[in-house]
Amino acid sequence: GGLPTVIPAYGSVDVCVAFRPMNLGNRNAKLQVANSSDNNPLVTVDLNGTGIAPLIEVAGLGLHNSATKLFSQAFVKLGDTLEQKVLVHNIGNAPLTISPSTFINGDYPGEYFISSLPSSAIGVNLYDTIKVKFKPTMEGIHSAKLNILSNATNGTQVIDLKGIGVLPRIVARPSALLRYDSVAIGDSSCKTLTIYNPGSDTLKILNQVVSSGEGDFKFSLIPSELTAIPPDKTRDINICFKPRQAGTRSARLTFITNIPKTFEGVRRDTSSLEVNMTGTGVPYGSLFIVSSNTGGLDSTIIGTQICRVDTIFNNGTADLLVNSLNLSGANASEFTYSGVSVPFTIKAKNKAAVTVCEKPTARGLRQGTLTVNAKSNDKTLTTQLPLAVFGQLVCANAAPNALFTDQKVIKNTDSTMCVTVANCGDVVANYTAQLGASSSYTVTPQIVSGIQPGMTATFCVKFSPTTIGAEISTLTISSSNLADMSVVLNGVGACARLTSDVPTVPATNAGGHGRFVVTLTNSGNIDWNPGVPNITPTGVYSYTGTTPIVPAGGNAQVTFHYDPTDVNSLYAAQITFPNAGPCTETPLSINVTQQTGTASVSQKTEQDGFSLEQNYPNPTVGATSFNFTVPTEALVKVTVSDLTGHQVREIISGRISAGMHFVNFDASNLASGTYIYTLESNGVRLSRYLVLSK
Repeated sequence: GGLPTVIPAYGSVDVCVAFRPMNLGNRNAKLQVANSSDNNPLVTVDLNGTGIAPLIEVAGLGLHNSATKLFSQAFVKLGDTLEQKVLVHNIGNAPLTISPSTFINGDYPGEYFISSLPSSAIGVNLYDTIKVKFKPTMEGIHSAKLNILSNATNGTQVIDLKGIGVLPRIVARPSALLRYDSVAIGDSSCKTLTIYNPGSDTLKILNQVVSSGEGDFKFSLIPSELTAIPPDKTRDINICFKPRQAGTRSARLTFITNIPKTFEGVRRDTSSLEVNMTGTGVPYGSLFIVSSNTGGLDSTIIGTQICRVDTIFNNGTADLLVNSLNLSGANASEFTYSGVSVPFTIKAKNKAAVTVCEKPTARGLRQGTLTVNAKSNDKTLTTQLPLAVFGQLVCANAAPNALFTDQKVIKNTDSTMCVTVANCGDVVANYTAQLGASSSYTVTPQIVSGIQPGMTATFCVKFSPTTIGAEISTLTISSSNLADMSVVLNGVGACARLTSDVPTVPATNAGGHGRFVVTLTNSGNIDWNPGVPNITPTGVYSYTGTTPIVPAGGNAQVTFHYDPTDVNSLYAAQITFPNAGPCTETPLSINVTQQTGTASVSQKTEQDGFSLEQNYPNPTVGATSFNFTVPTEALVKVTVSDLTGHQVREIISGRISAGMHFVNFDASNLASGTYIYTLESNGVRLSRYLVLSK
């Protein structure tokens, strides 16, 4: 207030000073009192005060939000509520009071509301919360502002609110009304209904309710595992109309969803969707063709026709006029039809028979199509019957194509060779084998049945010749629908027939050496070995060496030795070849005989450069020796025999060099008597007597 202008002496007056800080912190000033007396100084009073006030600091506590935003990227389904908090901090030095007049404004203030405010003042450096709820009523981003009023000196605080309202929606495509134009009774017309979710949240189909009084509509409803439809996704439902009688038919399909119940206008609840269907059944003929071949693919041999009767049906409720039957396809020319003359009418619920014939011209699958075109009222009808026939190849190969070619088989024996027939065709085959005129051949078996494709049959021919010479015949193998297969039979009956000449035994005195040759002739057609000859009795007549093979139609010579020991004696023997010809019942035997003279002769000791010297000493009581000479390297055999011709010792047997050779012979283990030692080489036979006297 105003001060009095006069203060009595020794008086006083009170002055009231008010402090109203405009800022926080210490505030300083001076109060000066002036005196009118010039003799007194100016009175100054220092004024010191401190300004205090609450200050507010806020931060949003919503998930994924910045410090100044709530509900950022918060997706809330329409009808649901999400609550988030604002943290209020008193950073001043006086109690903070939040005004109950705190409010929300902005673009969509109606989508938000304050659910709670601090109920008391907030102390210095303490916290409290403001709760805000977001309850969207429409889809999209909904922005607003929370205005926080308080006694804080830093004014009104504004928090941005930015939530997102989401909602599943349901739309039917092409529309919620499916119209089926006139459909023939018994026919089926199908359409695809697409359920689309253009919303911003997952659409869930909770139930699918079908109502159809007549059952003319068939539905392929959404399976349970696909009833959740994400945003901007679709599900398809196939709906078919198959009228069972004439007239208009209808049905309804209702989808109950998770969309919150809201109403457009007075009646329509947007949480469900109704799709209506309507169609009209009209009488028409129903055209289709059925093949009588229910057992699989037709098949027939190439060039052979096969036919069957197929049926054209009209199961409709009106007559059908069949105006054409057409054959088409890659092998259409191999198919024909008969039994009907177009155009012709098939009454309702009736049928007509058509004969379809197939005649393949090549192996393998032959295909065509029989197309039937008809008309019923104003409706054009077409049906097709696939035609197929497998052209079967009849084929067989016989191998080999000749048997017993130049093979010689001993007369009165047999040999067997076989022919394999391969079924290289496509059908099961039976084969028959037949022989030409010849008694020397037989075939087993004569019939083989049921040979599958890819398998073989075997025919075995036995050749049993009864004569010598070639036996020519033919094996013919036959099968239906197949040219005969011929196998040439070219066997030869074989035999070896041995004969001999009458040999002449040279006249030889006792103690001498003679040789004679037996000529063997083979009048057969196979080579033959007569075997090592047996000589009975042994001793005077002998044979050494290897018996030659007598060629077919040829001869061979065998050399024998004649070494008589006694004078004026008749020596007879039988020479037998054990390997008779295979067609001869008895072995070949030759009788030889010769008479010695009345005097003996010295043993032959030299011939063709070969020489055999007399042993020394002779007689001997045991050990003795002798020399022999050979003109060239040769196989040499030196033996000792008794006078009966029985060999008692072999001294040398092998190849030796040309020149003279010395032989020591120990006869001490032999009995006393006269022996003959002999040198044989290259057809030369030299011998001398050796006398052993103990």
